[in-house]
Amino acid sequence: MTNKKIKHRYDSIPYESCAFIQTHPEHLAVIGKLFGFLPVAADNCRVLELGCGSGSNCIPMAGNLPNSTFIGLDISSKQIDMGQYMINSLGLKNITLTQADIASYDFIDEKF
Repeated sequence: MTNKKIKHRYDSIPYESCAFIQTHPEHLAVIGKLFGFLPVAADNCRVLELGCGSGSNCIPMAGNLPNSTFIGLDISSKQIDMGQYMINSLGLKNITLTQADIASYDFIDEKF
């Protein structure tokens, strides 16, 4: 994967995003337990968000779960730049937003 920013038509009109409680790792862990899974503890998990936009969903989780790791991917470099500004302003070290096309992103050796 390269760090080269690619201009995409999604950059012309940034879409709004917000936090979705149903995607929080603690919520997902409870659902997993109800279905018989043994989920990783929410306070020490790795989360991948595809189509993260500006990170409005995963940034609050990263702030709430400092021992967890969050990775967000979005094709819009404009959205990623907006999210990165927010991450830098908050001083978060456990979240990375990357501009990438998920169809060609290399997930080899990564577990979430």
